[in-house]
Amino acid sequence: PNPRLPRPLATCPPPPGTEPTIASFLSCIKACTVGAKWNIALRLLAQMEERGLTADKECYRACLSSLEPPRQWQHALRLLDASAAAGVTLDAHCIDSALHCLRGAPRSWQQALTLLDKMARWGGSPGVTTCVRLVTILGDGGQWQRAVELLETMSEMDLEVRAAPRAQRPPPRPAL
Repeated sequence: PNPRLPRPLATCPPPPGTEPTIASFLSCIKACTVGAKWNIALRLLAQMEERGLTADKECYRACLSSLEPPRQWQHALRLLDASAAAGVTLDAHCIDSALHCLRGAPRSWQQALTLLDKMARWGGSPGVTTCVRLVTILGDGGQWQRAVELLETMSEMDLEVRAAPRAQRPPPRPAL
């Protein structure tokens, strides 16, 4: 590792003689996601700012994805707020990652509805996956009425949730 680089980036250094770029930080953050090193991914994002680099949607998406398996919902919500404050427009995948983190969190259904409101303020609109995750969180929280309202809203938005196709049964065997 290169001793001149900040600790997390030292484990994933750029080529000799070059300074880290957004692309090199993104590569390291993605590697952290695969390696389940969400805390290092967050530090890398902070180091980008320290170096005067502005994280883009891809960087935030990769960080949010790293937070999914351990369900680090507090960090996910802070990251969404930080991206909005930085003027970075996130996509549905980013919101979906945050919702995934919320499953099982205390008052997750309230957090999810707040996130849906924020998404509207940020100019985003929920996709099918986002709505399905919201319905699941609402159902887990005993908020079935709100889940039904969301399903009705989905049909108004022309979002259709299709059931997975059932496996076809083999044809009956002829009698011997």
